[in-house]
Amino acid sequence: MLRPKETLVALAAMLCCTACATGPTPYQPATSINGFGYADQPIEQGRYRITYRARNVTEARTLVLRRAAELTLADGSDWFRVIDSYTETFGGGGARSGVSIGGATGGPNSSIGVGIGIPIGRSSQPREAEAGIEIVSGIGEKPDTPDAYDARSVIETAASVPAP
Repeated sequence: MLRPKETLVALAAMLCCTACATGPTPYQPATSINGFGYADQPIEQGRYRITYRARNVTEARTLVLRRAAELTLADGSDWFRVIDSYTETFGGGGARSGVSIGGATGGPNSSIGVGIGIPIGRSSQPREAEAGIEIVSGIGEKPDTPDAYDARSVIETAASVPAP
């Protein structure tokens, strides 16, 4: 049995591990360690396919746009237009509530049991998300369409996301 001091240390360690596992996704190239981060593929001059895998959909969508803006500026362009996109989630469908009834007999004895399952500590929310876009970039004034983004504005907006 754990003493109070040992219990407190174990609880603190568990909370630290939980905080690390659920913090924001760092902005970085994708790694084989955890898979989080961006990957991009040039298709032709000024055209890219970009993906970002993060801990949630909002982060994935924000960070894939950030990477698109960086590539746009690196190419000497001012704006980009999203010509194709997708979002995919992974790891959801945690525990669900349920009721079970069972019985048993054995010789002169018999029993009936009822069980109720309630999800504790598990969420049905996805644990990871990937956003993917294909972009074309351009120079000059940004087109007046909802799928076009000013690269510098995107960088400023996404600057609050931590870098490695």
